[in-house]
Amino acid sequence: MRSETAESMHERLGREGRSSLSERALVGETVGVEQSQDSRIVETHLSRLIFIDDSVYKVKRAVKTGFIDLTERVQREQVCHREVELNARFAPDVYLGVVDLMQDGKPIDHMVVMKRLPEQRRLSALLDTPDVAEELRGIAKLIAAVHSTAERSESINTIAGYEGVRRLWEEGLEQIASYGGEVLPTEQVDRVANLALEYLNGRKALFDERISNGRACDGHGDIQAEDIFCLDDGPRLLDCLEFSDTFRFGDVLNDVAFLAMDLERLGHRDLAELFLGFYREFAGESWHRSLEHHYVAYRAHVRAKVACIRHDQGDPQAAELARRLNFIALEHLEAGRVRCVLVGGTPGTGKTSVSRELAQRLGAGGEKMCIQIPCATNSSQNELRGQMTRSEPEGTNQVSSKRCMTRCFIKPSSLSPEVNQWCWMPPGLTRPVAHERWNLGRGPRLRSTS
Repeated sequence: MRSETAESMHERLGREGRSSLSERALVGETVGVEQSQDSRIVETHLSRLIFIDDSVYKVKRAVKTGFIDLTERVQREQVCHREVELNARFAPDVYLGVVDLMQDGKPIDHMVVMKRLPEQRRLSALLDTPDVAEELRGIAKLIAAVHSTAERSESINTIAGYEGVRRLWEEGLEQIASYGGEVLPTEQVDRVANLALEYLNGRKALFDERISNGRACDGHGDIQAEDIFCLDDGPRLLDCLEFSDTFRFGDVLNDVAFLAMDLERLGHRDLAELFLGFYREFAGESWHRSLEHHYVAYRAHVRAKVACIRHDQGDPQAAELARRLNFIALEHLEAGRVRCVLVGGTPGTGKTSVSRELAQRLGAGGEKMCIQIPCATNSSQNELRGQMTRSEPEGTNQVSSKRCMTRCFIKPSSLSPEVNQWCWMPPGLTRPVAHERWNLGRGPRLRSTS
């Protein structure tokens, strides 16, 4: 969000034909407040929030994006009522209702009325304080409690399932593609698309398991540190995503991954890990590490898309933010790639030690594997040799040892698609000879264990 004083915005017109300053005056007329020293305006890609004394008035902008159309007044009214209803789950005493926005005694639009909360109690303002861990614990407890009683249905399962998640990625990637080269590096946009869809391929069973275990629900959809207030009697989470059930429905991990991503964006990856740990504790949850990376990447991708929209709307800081978020998405997609490393060599050359070291460095824990393979026997050499042809030199590797005159032939095309690195330990060497699988051509090259 971008915060401005009313005076600094009087020249800029909203797309619906009202300036922010005139909108402030209309709100003042509606609520009977002509002047206030304690007032300001905050603008998002979909709303304007007018802060006056102890209240906040939220007016929907008449905009149309790739994921919502608010150009008609009836649509804006429906979204206002839906916002109050949904946010009652996370902040029941903050959202007070919906009133008409008046001009000359006649209603011309609608706005959500909210209680104003202290700025200094935003989570984003508390990240460097000693009590932040306890605040995150309370936030995780609240979210887990809401998730435990949240609506569950077949329609929610459909959106949270494999096909639904893939569709969300494909739609988002299509929308953000137009910003490649202008706002975002084209190669990064393409890389994010390739890695996101690559992860989903073959993962239907994983998503089916999450659904069958009841992990899909009607969540918050937009948990950001700036919209969380840590009060003495507990946290309040504001701005639940009200305009689209599709974007709010999903895996509980997808929901909490939003705040984890936002904490990382703010420079606190350690707090992101701490928060997810608290949520697992209160929800009795567990998940694959690669799935966590995937959902954090998806949330960063969503916010990068929003930042691109804000860039189009004239926000001078949005382009830099979009690039930062897109890079976070890329980092997590790279980290979430599944790796299978084959470590081979003659007896006593250190295969076990190398495998343990590689597992530690790669963070192996179910999604990344280091497998020891023995030196090829004569029979296996003959079998592999029979599969190879001289027309495929790039797919064949021959490693010889002068000590035992052993040859090991490996044909990468005969390995699983997940096997993207392998190592050979020649006798007498303290470091493995490491190779990247030829036909992948991507990912980090594993050169040595040093």
